Amino acid sequence: MGIEKLFNDSLKGESGELLRTINSLGRNLKEKEIKKALAGQDLHLTLDLKLQKLAEKHFPETKKGAFILMDSFSGALKVIVSRPSFNPNIFLDSIISNDWKKIQETQPFINRAFDSCYPPASIFKLITVSAALEEKIITQDSTWNCKGFFRFGKSNLRCRAKHGSLTTELAVAHSCNILFYEIGKRMNIDTLAHYAHTFGLGKKTNILFSEKKGLIPTYNWKIEYKGERWWKGETLSVAIGQSFLLTTPIQIARMVASIASGSLVNPRILEKETIIKQPLKISEKTRAFLNQSMRTASTEGTGKRLNNIENLTIFAKTGSAQTSELSKRKLGDKYLEHGWFVANIFYKNEKPITLVVIVENAGGSRIPVNITKKFLIEYSKLMQDEERKNS
Repeated sequence: MGIEKLFNDSLKGESGELLRTINSLGRNLKEKEIKKALAGQDLHLTLDLKLQKLAEKHFPETKKGAFILMDSFSGALKVIVSRPSFNPNIFLDSIISNDWKKIQETQPFINRAFDSCYPPASIFKLITVSAALEEKIITQDSTWNCKGFFRFGKSNLRCRAKHGSLTTELAVAHSCNILFYEIGKRMNIDTLAHYAHTFGLGKKTNILFSEKKGLIPTYNWKIEYKGERWWKGETLSVAIGQSFLLTTPIQIARMVASIASGSLVNPRILEKETIIKQPLKISEKTRAFLNQSMRTASTEGTGKRLNNIENLTIFAKTGSAQTSELSKRKLGDKYLEHGWFVANIFYKNEKPITLVVIVENAGGSRIPVNITKKFLIEYSKLMQDEERKNS
């Protein structure tokens, strides 16, 4: 699988050939090399073994999901974890049918970092607010009053809390739904889809591995695939990252990295791969606002549990992706929300790294935040140790 399968021909090298002359007793009389053996080529990966082991240590083996750590500017992947994993030694012997069925129950052969799709939930709000600012539907100085619900038609659409009066920045930092329902009410779905594509969603990232494309719904998509028109209420659902939206963790990593770097960079796993990136086509003013909102989310918003890790400055966003009707939550874990945590992280004055953690059916963002916190505490210590060694 993976790298070894993709580069098998260059890794295995070529066998040599010897011509031997032997007598009737099998004694070797002479030997001549007629073809030299060629060693396989080395592949140098961007993965950091220490950080990879650290991420695997802190991502519970009992949970499903993915963990990605990527250089925000170069796209170099430092960590890729997909849970659940499997022991490749199981294929050394034959596997009986019942054991094979049991292994398949948790779908361990899917690389969830690249090949699984999830609703982006509140991570998508970064795109929604970007679209609204770029289209001048709202301003950074606007204020919003959250009463815990938003009236749309005959329905009351809920928010996770009664936030009261909030600026646009605080609404993003606290992930208040009211701002985004209001944007969805004022914006059409195709405009929102345009900005999702601008941030690289609904497109493959061009990583070497198999990857899903995801789904960014549009007016015409629904007519073609669902056979019915697009309803305005559905735009409000998309605005908070739900409805038909589907993204992969690697797409989200690319999107989040672009907020820090100003470019959409192709993720890469080989050191020799060319760095390919393109400018993020939003204004610097909007990008600066996104960074400030993510910083505020880390200091006083939904990501504040990570605010005091030594030597780290964190720009974060959390998300809880609904998987079923809320009334079914008590029926079992499979009905719980997927939990997201994403961030751009600066160690002292160094360039940022982008982190994405998603845990399936976690019930919210608490579990991915806890995984991240444990990882980053040890990451900071590792970085300090490296500094001491090099000083």
